[in-house]
Amino acid sequence: MLSLVPGLLESFDGAKVEALASFSTFPEDEGILGQNNIPSTFLEKYGSSMTGVRRTTLHAGLIATCEKYGVAIKWDHQCTAFKQQEDSVSATFANGETASGSFLIGCDGLHSVIRIGLFGKETASYTGLTQVCGVL
Repeated sequence: MLSLVPGLLESFDGAKVEALASFSTFPEDEGILGQNNIPSTFLEKYGSSMTGVRRTTLHAGLIATCEKYGVAIKWDHQCTAFKQQEDSVSATFANGETASGSFLIGCDGLHSVIRIGLFGKETASYTGLTQVCGVL
C-alpha cells in the first residue's frame, strides 16, 4: 500500500532485506530457530522490495508525506469500524467522527480493529518468544 504514495518509499533511508533469520535468546539454545529468503520474492510478488527502516524514520516519513499532500492526520482517534467500497474506504471512530479515503492503513496494535475486520477475530497467544534485532 505504501508504494501507492508517490515518492514515499524512495524517501526512506533503509537497507534492502533479502533474508530473515530468527535466533534463540535462551542460554541453553543459542542456535538459529529458522531462516528464509521470503524477502527476496517481494519485488516480483508485490512490485517493491522489502526494506528495513527504523520505526521513527517510518513515522516521520509518513507524517511529512501526509503534510506534503495535504492529508489530515487524526491523532488520538480509536477506529471502531470500517467499510470498504470499490474505490474507497470509510472509517468510524469511537468519538463518532468518520473519515474516508483511497486506503486505510491499520497501525492499531495487537487488538487491531482493522485486522479483525479483514481476517476475523483471533485469540492472541504469548509464545514465550521475544523479538530482538540488531545491526552490525
